[in-house]
Amino acid sequence: MSSKIETKLFELINPLVDSLGLDLVEINFTANKKSRLAVFVDKQGGVDLDDLTNLNHLISDMLDAEDPIKGAYTLEVSSSGLDRPLKSERDFWRKVGEQVKIVYKNSEVADKTEEITGEIAAAENGVVSLKTADGTPAEVALADIIKGKLIY
Repeated sequence: MSSKIETKLFELINPLVDSLGLDLVEINFTANKKSRLAVFVDKQGGVDLDDLTNLNHLISDMLDAEDPIKGAYTLEVSSSGLDRPLKSERDFWRKVGEQVKIVYKNSEVADKTEEITGEIAAAENGVVSLKTADGTPAEVALADIIKGKLIY
C-alpha cells in the first residue's frame, strides 16, 4: 500500500474479497479531477465475470455505507490479468501446474542473474519449486526472484 487511504481501503475491501473466495492482489487509488479506485483480484483457476460483478456490488455498497473516499470517483474491479508478474508466494501458489519463466539472482555470484523455465510444482516456505522441461526438479528462493511471468 502506498498511501493511508489505500491502507484503509485494503482493510475495508479485503474481508469482502475473502468472503467470495478471491484473493486481493492490489488496490490503486488515484486522487485527482477524475479520481479512480482500482481493485485487482485473482483466484486459483481464474476469476470470472460473476466473481467481478458480485464483488463490485459488495464494494460499492460498503463504500456507500462507510464513505472512506471524499468526492466523486470511479470504481473498477478486475482480474489481475494474465501478464501480471508473479511476486508473492501466494501468486506462485495460485499458479501451481502452470508454466513459468523466472529470472532470479544467483546467490553465489554477485550481480549475476539467471533464468529458469518450468512447471510450478509448489510454492511454500519462501521457496518456489519447479519441474523443468526435462523433468528435473529445481527450487528458487522467493527472496532471489526478480521477475516471474506465466508462459502461455
